[in-house]
Amino acid sequence: MQDIPLGLNFDTAVGILDILLSSQISATLLAMNALMWNQLTSVWFLTYLWVFLARKFWHWLLEPMGPAQKIQWDKQLIVLTGGSHGVGLSLLNQLSQTGARIAVIDLAEPPEELASTFFYKCDLADTNQITQTVARINNDLGIPTMLVNNAGAVCTKLIHTMTECDMQHIMQINALAPMHLTRLLLPGMLTMPRGHIVFVSSTLGFSTAPQLSIYCASKAALACFRDSLRLELRYRVRSERIKTTILHLGKTDGDMLDGIPTKKWLAPVLSADLAADRVFDALDNMRGGEVRLPALAYLSPVYWLIPEILRDLAHQVAGTLHARKPGSPQTRRRS
Repeated sequence: MQDIPLGLNFDTAVGILDILLSSQISATLLAMNALMWNQLTSVWFLTYLWVFLARKFWHWLLEPMGPAQKIQWDKQLIVLTGGSHGVGLSLLNQLSQTGARIAVIDLAEPPEELASTFFYKCDLADTNQITQTVARINNDLGIPTMLVNNAGAVCTKLIHTMTECDMQHIMQINALAPMHLTRLLLPGMLTMPRGHIVFVSSTLGFSTAPQLSIYCASKAALACFRDSLRLELRYRVRSERIKTTILHLGKTDGDMLDGIPTKKWLAPVLSADLAADRVFDALDNMRGGEVRLPALAYLSPVYWLIPEILRDLAHQVAGTLHARKPGSPQTRRRS
């Protein structure tokens, strides 16, 4: 084989060129990896900075509600739906120690009798039963001053396998029942010195998940209803005496979303007591607004601002795209 002008044979020259190119490619890849790592680090830093700022200044920036005002618990009559399990039961235990009277609406009685607690069996999927139960509460106990919409239902079927009854059941309990209760109880509250309406919702009202299409839609409807109600009370009725609060909760200990596969480091299971504490604090301070748990839930409004491919990636990271066992509608006492 002839030597090339540099005094090297052809095979040696090709080998040297290959080494040089490989080194260049490796250096380029290392530089790209370093750049991507720096970008990812910056993204995570900005993400947690946003969470911190949102948690600290959420009410101040978006919904100034004035200073907290302590209430006289012994003068309160509270209607609590889904008070026999989970967050509802934990909240019921706290409220029963305040001296307030509590009307619990549920299909099952609380596991133990508590002071000043009155149980009303009612299927929240039946509008007629809701109307009759509210009439009984007004007749037996008087005009309620607080309403906590805590009951909920979930169905993990694919949308094309659902029946009409499945869809109606989820929408009725998660969205329409709180609307009916608000419509029926609000006129009486407006005659009282103060009132408070609480909606226990879900972070899935701001995002989506397969096999939870109707559930997500019902929670989105609940969030929109609460905000419209807030605007009506403030700018149409012009009543600052009635406060509204909504809690957007992730998976909570003991609720039916426990079976949904997610990464615990990204979507930790919340304590029912912690969620109940937040509801109680809102009632105790008579300050309306929004509460999101866990902390990363403050990023949920960003979900609809990113492209679909990034949403899919977020679901992949969270683990929500894994198949789950289809189930029938189930009523639960959280939301």
